[in-house]
Amino acid sequence: MANRLTRSWFGAHIGWHSAVACGYIESPEFPAPGRQPRRGGAEERLINKRIQLSRLTRIRTFDSLRLYRDYRYLWAGNFCANCAQWLQLLSVGWLVRDLTASTGSSALLVVTAGGLNTVPVLFLGPWGGVMGDRINRRKLVMMLQAFMACAALLFAFLVLSDYIEWWHAYVYVLVGGSCHAVTLPLRQALVANTVPRESVVNAFASNIFTVTGTRMLGPFVGGVLIATLGFFWNFAWE
Repeated sequence: MANRLTRSWFGAHIGWHSAVACGYIESPEFPAPGRQPRRGGAEERLINKRIQLSRLTRIRTFDSLRLYRDYRYLWAGNFCANCAQWLQLLSVGWLVRDLTASTGSSALLVVTAGGLNTVPVLFLGPWGGVMGDRINRRKLVMMLQAFMACAALLFAFLVLSDYIEWWHAYVYVLVGGSCHAVTLPLRQALVANTVPRESVVNAFASNIFTVTGTRMLGPFVGGVLIATLGFFWNFAWE
């Protein structure tokens, strides 16, 4: 009985090899050691699509901040400059309100102080772009930011001296707004100088956060400083 089963198994094995050699049936493919078995076309395409989607869903918003040092410095500078600008709007309006609280036109004077800050943008903003194309942008921004810091410090000492008048705040707002109107397009143009061409779009997208984020942070910090330390330290910190 055992001999008969052995002869039957050998006969079937030899017949299967003969059929494979003649091409009647296909030989199964076995993977090499350490490799996965080969998948079908539909399954392989589905896996490739999942891999591509996982790559696309990775957050790339802050890639420019992570990869380029010069852009990180510019981003931090823009963040601080915009934060100081929003802090200035709150501080000057609050100061004008305190100085004119006894008059009937206090509300109008406070609103006018905020409007004067944006008026220079209409007239000096386009010229800031022209100057950025003809003059060294980095040096011009550094010079204007240093001038704005000196103006804020002088205004802080004027507030401390108690000789402050509401129209002094208007002059300060016009000077600060004029400098901001010129530096705004310059700081935007400097983004292209700090990243390669293929990363410009990503850099501009993350740079928008320096405007929207500071719009919340600047007034919050300004209110805390005014309530705890007073106007002098608010403008000095600005």
